[in-house]
Amino acid sequence: MVSKKCEVDETLFGTRSKKKDAEEEKRIVGEVREGKTNQTDVVMLGESELQRMKNNAIITTKEE
Repeated sequence: MVSKKCEVDETLFGTRSKKKDAEEEKRIVGEVREGKTNQTDVVMLGESELQRMKNNAIITTKEE
């Protein structure tokens, strides 16, 4: 028998649409660029800084 009262966290199944996620991301990026946000967990990096971080993250063995 299946329970008549079922509670599931819908976020586990990715029910948000990609369009809504993209719109939310665009809104947040716009606010950050304009300095209109108080979100402390948002950081903007330039492309060169991101590439530098990626290059430093490559792990090589002694032989390589």
